[in-house]
Amino acid sequence: MYGNVTVNGLPAGNGTVIKAIIKGYVYTTTTPSQYTVYGPYSYDLMIAKPIGVSYEGETITFMIGNLTADQKGVTWKEGTIKPLNLTATNP
Repeated sequence: MYGNVTVNGLPAGNGTVIKAIIKGYVYTTTTPSQYTVYGPYSYDLMIAKPIGVSYEGETITFMIGNLTADQKGVTWKEGTIKPLNLTATNP
């Protein structure tokens, strides 16, 4: 998955930690410090399941830093690479 990352409507800062959590497994990346093919405030995250574990149809929880992303109900499907912009609001 890949896309832009915003917090409170503003681009996430360079080095912001992005996490995807599925079935208790955590996958981590950061926003880049330079412009990438996906944009300046983007992420690129591959979720590779462990051998013998099925993620098919499982819901992914995304975190932007310590905030839960607004995107809910995103499910994992093997072999797909899809864009997903992430947003969060810091109360």
